[in-house]
Formats: sequence, structure tokens, C-alpha cells
Amino acid sequence: MTHTSRAPDFARRIFDRVRESRHQQDNEQWHGYMEFVRECPELEREPFESVVTADYGRFESLADLFRQIGYDERVHKEESLAWMAQPRFT
Repeated sequence: MTHTSRAPDFARRIFDRVRESRHQQDNEQWHGYMEFVRECPELEREPFESVVTADYGRFESLADLFRQIGYDERVHKEESLAWMAQPRFT
């Protein structure tokens, strides 16, 4: 859109708003998982057993699983930001 738009400033403002919204959402998701684990200490004693263990990973507890999901969200955010910094069209 930015390389074909007649109003590139408008396209830039949309891009910047989307980027900021994604940043806030990613940050909230990452902290949300960590807060959930902190607020529910019983998750430390609840074993993680699932049919997707072979695909997703083995974890001692549900707390460990949710911490991993939070970490994965954070890594995904960092990867997304790195990709956004690289122009696709020159």
C-alpha cells in the first residue's frame, strides 16, 4: 500500500498505528501469561499432560507451560519487530 498510494503520509500513519497497537497487544499478552502464573500458584503443582506434548514440548507443570507460552509470545514479538524494520520494497 505504501509504495502505490497517492497519500504515502496517510499510509505511514496507518502503519505506525498498527505497529503501536501490535506492540501494546504483544506486551499485554506476554505479561498476561506471567501474571496468570503468579496469581495461580496451584499451577506449579498441576502436571502438564497432553496429546500435543510431542509437538509442543514436555513441561513439569501447567505453570511451566504458561511461562513458555509467554516467552514464545515475547520471542514472536521481537521477530515481528525485526521483520518490520526491514523494508520489503525498495
